[in-house]
Amino acid sequence: MIKSISLRVPANQLLLSVAIASALTGCGSLGGIAGGGAMLDSSEFQKGVYASAGIGASRLTPNVDNFPSLDVNDRVEPAGQVTVGIDLSPTFSVEAHSADLGSAGFSPSGGADGSSSAGRYNYHMSGISALAYFGKNKHNAGRKGMTTYGRLGLAAIKNSAVNNTLVYEREDEAPVLVGAGVEYATSKGIGLRAEGMTNGSDTSYAQVGLLYRLGIRSKKKPKLAQAPAAPAKKMQPVVAIKKPTIAAVPVIAAAKVPVDQGVSMMDMVLFDTDSADLTQSARSTLLNVAQRMKASPTAVLNLEGHADATGDAEYNMALSNRRASRVADFLVRQGVGRSQLTDINAYGESSPSQNNSTSEGRAANRRVELFGESFAR
Repeated sequence: MIKSISLRVPANQLLLSVAIASALTGCGSLGGIAGGGAMLDSSEFQKGVYASAGIGASRLTPNVDNFPSLDVNDRVEPAGQVTVGIDLSPTFSVEAHSADLGSAGFSPSGGADGSSSAGRYNYHMSGISALAYFGKNKHNAGRKGMTTYGRLGLAAIKNSAVNNTLVYEREDEAPVLVGAGVEYATSKGIGLRAEGMTNGSDTSYAQVGLLYRLGIRSKKKPKLAQAPAAPAKKMQPVVAIKKPTIAAVPVIAAAKVPVDQGVSMMDMVLFDTDSADLTQSARSTLLNVAQRMKASPTAVLNLEGHADATGDAEYNMALSNRRASRVADFLVRQGVGRSQLTDINAYGESSPSQNNSTSEGRAANRRVELFGESFAR
């Protein structure tokens, strides 16, 4: 009868875990730098709580090197996991998780086909992990879209006998856990995950799961009021007055800054396919527009959002509206007054500037045009 089985964590696995921790910490620092100042549209990401549940399969490989009379069978088992987490920043989340990984079977040496059994032992894993997210969609509210992530954590694995007296003792009660996964989330907070993780020793686990983020808020564009028209002046009766003759006196006119009175296109920004996120080039352009707006207090700006003809027309109309709203929000954050943004219009795919039959034409049609009036030259 087998009384106990011990399992040690290899030193090289621990060193690997420390290296991965250092790498993830470095990625977090870079993410924080990239998120500073006006370069990050921080109004999109929202901190919040989420929960998920998944099903998958585990591979259990208890170490029996010190027991030549014992083999392991049923290494691959069905498994399930529940998770609660908090999104702390566009780059990082923290999770607590609990998983039932099934049971490994032990059989006498030569009987690993399961025809005879020395006993079975359950695996249950509980732990906490830090997740580092990658990809441009990590900045979206609810991480909408496709993202990838790396996992680093600690997990306590508990074992219990299944209707037998086999004693199984573990020495790595809190092993380092590493993993990676891919996540797809919708604007409603619902998402899907596929991931794999391992403690680098006797436990590996892969799963697909359903995820839900609580309290995802849809940011609606505030309605911008039209600037009130100046009231018409009341006409006064004209009275003819004989003017006295006075000597002409030279007058020195005060210098005035030339101002463009007519409405004209000031600039234009382009967007990626099916996206309302501002690109680096768009942000640079809008920073210049904001400077001109602040230098011309009487200037007003109209925004017109457009989309290419890919996909549904109704969806493209909403997409063009989000693009125009995103430009307006960015300008306001740079100090432009809301009253200077007199109109925001969305045209969807109805007003292409180029032919939608080519990739170049579609790229030119994914745009927001900025029309200005009363700008200092």
